[in-house]
Amino acid sequence: MVTVPATPTSQRLTTSIGADHHPATPGVVGPADVSRGRAALSMLIGDIDTFLADHWAKAPLLQPANGEREMALSIADVDTLLRERAARLPTVRLVRDGQAIPESRFTTSARLGSRPVSDLLDPAAITREFNAGATVSLQGLHRYWPPLTDLCQSLEAALTHPFQANAYLSPAGAVGLAVHHDTHDVFVVQCEGSKHFDVYEPATWLPVTGQNWTSDEPPGVPVLSVDLKPGDCLYMPRGWRHRAFTTDSHSLHLTIGQLGYTWLALATTLTAALADEVAFRDPLPAGYAHDPDRMTAEVAHRIGSLRAWLGTVDPAAIADTLIRAFVQSPAGHPEGIKGALTERVIGSGTRVRRRRHRRALLRISAGAIELQLVDRVVTFPAHAADVLRAVVATDEFSAAELPDSLDIEGRLVVVRRLLAEGLLEAR
Repeated sequence: MVTVPATPTSQRLTTSIGADHHPATPGVVGPADVSRGRAALSMLIGDIDTFLADHWAKAPLLQPANGEREMALSIADVDTLLRERAARLPTVRLVRDGQAIPESRFTTSARLGSRPVSDLLDPAAITREFNAGATVSLQGLHRYWPPLTDLCQSLEAALTHPFQANAYLSPAGAVGLAVHHDTHDVFVVQCEGSKHFDVYEPATWLPVTGQNWTSDEPPGVPVLSVDLKPGDCLYMPRGWRHRAFTTDSHSLHLTIGQLGYTWLALATTLTAALADEVAFRDPLPAGYAHDPDRMTAEVAHRIGSLRAWLGTVDPAAIADTLIRAFVQSPAGHPEGIKGALTERVIGSGTRVRRRRHRRALLRISAGAIELQLVDRVVTFPAHAADVLRAVVATDEFSAAELPDSLDIEGRLVVVRRLLAEGLLEAR
């Protein structure tokens, strides 16, 4: 496990951001989360700077096993998930010889409370299919298996791109999917056994959703052909074609997928902003399909107007919108009922800390302060700016250690409000 050094708290917290600084402040994710995220990324791929410069979205990377790489899933864990958690579709799918096995072959009916369900997983049936050569695929583990929830959210803290986790348990001699590419980057982590991967040059560079590719035949000589052993990690950017299969050993591996944001988000954001311009809400000319020449001239005119409008767009406002999209994507688990029932008396010396994997975006203007959380905006008066800057930039503190631009009661109001909003928790 990665140990994060405690933040010194022997002196009042300060911030280096002066009054004339751009209103953006640090703290979209907490400093400890960034540190944990970089440690998690380094555990997978080694040197981060080399990875980002030479491989991220560019080329595959094979990182051999090392003593620091902990396995977040075992076959015993898979049994626990299948047998003891009343799992339902679509958390599992089965594939044999590249074809999906009908769900009716490995599900059963039961009652949960007073409600009948027909998509409950049947562990005995799944075991029979596995013994007959099927690969068991566990979907969306980042949503319900805590070690992978933490890993994915740590990677998100480091890279500010969303992540997901699936697992694949295959018997010996199992044939996987046909040669294909993914439309998201993947980190393949071998947990148990061994699996062979052949990796080929892309047919489409950096494909996005809808730009799929598959073939039953290998597309030439692989650029990488490797048997992954426990602890090995193979990074493949989206678009790199690959196939995987087992030989004389079973295999359990994780696929950590980076569902990366792309610059296509810029077009989406600009389109949303363009909707505020009345001229672009005009209907197309009546009968436009009957007169291609007139329509071509109209399109040219509107493109000219679009170019002029783009010259008025504030890049900082567009960047802010893109950052808010990351902040507003759910991360971390809610405090839960136990926390809601636990009342804490918060005094000036009570230690509080930022809750793990909590995101926040602080925006300061002349009139007020906005703190964007995942599902709402919390406002504060402008004179609380220094205190809020310190709060989002620090992992652990007490109200007494915050800047004294507010008196102690004012600082306690801020701390208590952010405890109620779930950004902070009491130590």
